[in-house]
Amino acid sequence: AEPLAEAPSSVFTLDEQAAHIRENAPDAWIVVRFLHRPPTSWTRVHPNEFFVDEEGTSHDTPSLASDLFWEKASDFCAAFIKSVETRPWADRVIGYMNVHLAEGVHLPVAEGFLYDHNPSMTQKWRDFLRKKYGTDAALRAAYGDSTLSLGSMDVPRDRLRGTVPDVAELLYWQAPKGNRALRDYLELQKELFHLRFRQIASGMKRGADRNVLFLHDSLKQ
Repeated sequence: AEPLAEAPSSVFTLDEQAAHIRENAPDAWIVVRFLHRPPTSWTRVHPNEFFVDEEGTSHDTPSLASDLFWEKASDFCAAFIKSVETRPWADRVIGYMNVHLAEGVHLPVAEGFLYDHNPSMTQKWRDFLRKKYGTDAALRAAYGDSTLSLGSMDVPRDRLRGTVPDVAELLYWQAPKGNRALRDYLELQKELFHLRFRQIASGMKRGADRNVLFLHDSLKQ
């Protein structure tokens, strides 16, 4: 599995890094560090697979709801490790460290955006609520709102991004009905994060046919 394009001359390639290590420390063991951030070429073809904030702006972080991205990311992890395993220095590799998209940080949250309004997330949100509550009556009772319907629930909007007077009135400790949408959304994000983590781990496992260490920098949520 060779790269589809040559690396720029300014890049210290993986083979060059391994050669540098072997030259200066012949007995060294190697852990290969990589990430699965999508290239610009993929982003151009799939612009709708990314986190969308409540202002309608698309971020450069793939949505946790994007089945397409996470499937391809898993395949990339497998292909990358398979490629390294063919290198003449692979016998010195004892492990692979995947730093995921941004060293374990979900960047939109770090930037102050909790809720993802990508249409794919809206669909997963509705599927989650349908599975959890089952009926409109149960949903309305949990949320204390008789107007709600499972088929029309939109991803919540962040009350902390409201006006200063409105935010100042919010209580730190709230009854469940007061922040049920937040609780449910975070529960959905937990499920999606675990699903995507398992997909990536599965891809890495597919890439190696021997026992090696797999390290993940991914739990800064």
